[in-house]
Amino acid sequence: KGNQHHVFTGVTLRMGSISQSFVSDTLVQFEKFTAQSIAEYVAAYNPLDKAGAYGIQDCLDEGGKQTGPLSMSIESGSYANVIGLPIEDLKRELAAF
Repeated sequence: KGNQHHVFTGVTLRMGSISQSFVSDTLVQFEKFTAQSIAEYVAAYNPLDKAGAYGIQDCLDEGGKQTGPLSMSIESGSYANVIGLPIEDLKRELAAF
């Protein structure tokens, strides 16, 4: 296996003087990348416009199927969080707010 990293997203809900905050954490596990898989990714996608220099949506679908040249998986947490906004957590927190 390769490296892993956490993606943290903080969200604050606010209405008037009432606010509620939460943090979502997703653990992404990478497989070891080859020079060829990196070259294929860089040729097909723009890694410089993404946090972490990769877009999970370029390589993995929501169901966990590999779709791109870099092999990775979500060990825990939300796919949507890695893309940018933890929708599932936001829905839950909005319902409680």
